[in-house]
Amino acid sequence: MADAQIDSTPLVCITGQVFAHLLGTDAFQETDVINITTPITKWNYQVTDATEIPEVLAKAFFIASSGRPGPVLIDITKNAQLQLFDYKGYRQCVHVRSYRAEPIVRNEYIEQAAKLINEAKKPFIIFGQGVILGNAEKEFLTFIEKAGIPTAWTIMGMSAIPTDHPLAVGMLGMHGNYGPNYLTNECDVLIAVGMRFDDRVTGRLDKYAKQAKVVHLDIDPAEIDKNVKTTVPVWGNCKETLPLLTALIDKKTHPEWFKEFDIKKEKENTLLIQKELNPTDGELTMGEVLNVLNELTNGEAVIVTDVGQHQW
Repeated sequence: MADAQIDSTPLVCITGQVFAHLLGTDAFQETDVINITTPITKWNYQVTDATEIPEVLAKAFFIASSGRPGPVLIDITKNAQLQLFDYKGYRQCVHVRSYRAEPIVRNEYIEQAAKLINEAKKPFIIFGQGVILGNAEKEFLTFIEKAGIPTAWTIMGMSAIPTDHPLAVGMLGMHGNYGPNYLTNECDVLIAVGMRFDDRVTGRLDKYAKQAKVVHLDIDPAEIDKNVKTTVPVWGNCKETLPLLTALIDKKTHPEWFKEFDIKKEKENTLLIQKELNPTDGELTMGEVLNVLNELTNGEAVIVTDVGQHQW
């Protein structure tokens, strides 16, 4: 559940509990699941009457999958598990009075963000899973192609745009590419879309992009300023905010800035990647194995790896 909360993964967990009349008595195997899981769930609820189950489950799936997705827990006491009642059918939940799935978009922040982007000499876009969760791949592609800005992804954001797109400069983070990691600390405006500045991406926060003005687009206001101080926050689902921002930005290219990424890419390719793909001595390398496997399958196989040092 904690992983699901951090990674924005929709998850509905159902746990069993002691009889309702035994709650709070330290009965056999009684555990205060509600209080234990409160910090790592979007919502949790304890059912003590079976008639609540249809409505509560509908609400659970709505909350888990809407807005920024995450885990929800339903704890059902044993008496509710055994209880019989007249089931009248499932009604989908589409609204919860005390729950706002997405924040209100503030147009003044969209305008401020567009102004920063239009004035930037070395802008840089980094994006994460929020683009995918928001089904905003088309809107994002339209945005970056109009802006003409170098674009890099987090590991969770990979696949939102083709990795061979002309504006794509690689992956960020401790297992990412040299260019985007290095040049994050040379850009003048950093545009973060649907990512949370995780430590796997930033490294030391006291040295991360201190020279840059930061525009942060995120559906979860709690992520704004959490790790990296934001110059302009843009709250909302990026499927909604990106078109508003795209309409206000100038169509540009940044050829001189892209050259710096090309130089870093060539250096990484010469000093590291080619040696990994085509070693001349020693043991097999991780890169060599994957490269040969890809060649043998004509690039048509789906190759899945774990998340250790062999991811690249």
